[in-house]
Amino acid sequence: MLSHLQKFFELDKIALELLIYQQKLILSNITNIQRKKYVSKNINFKKAFIEAVKQRQKDFNNSNFKIDYSKIVIEKRKNIPNSKNIKNNKNLDIERIEFLKNSILYQKLLSNIKQREHIFLNAIGVIK
Repeated sequence: MLSHLQKFFELDKIALELLIYQQKLILSNITNIQRKKYVSKNINFKKAFIEAVKQRQKDFNNSNFKIDYSKIVIEKRKNIPNSKNIKNNKNLDIERIEFLKNSILYQKLLSNIKQREHIFLNAIGVIK
């Protein structure tokens, strides 16, 4: 049973790490928005998550597992039609929205983890 719980929480860990990585990319986009040759970057979260889970399944016994970020495909952010793009597809409003959206996803995932942890500890009698 504990191995199932470990795998379950491992998925949460992977998702949190990817959200942090995505947040860093968004912050980089915001920081570099004035640079002429800078192109906004993004990851396909779903593809990155699936790839990270596959990596983890290959080496589940390794407790020091780290996501191989070099295998994550960083994409150029797609052009947004009818937006006030600065050169090279940079739009501060879009980056701010992505930042907020990513932050909300991160907080929601943390909240879900805490809730499941509380339910589990209650079920085994650690807390009442």
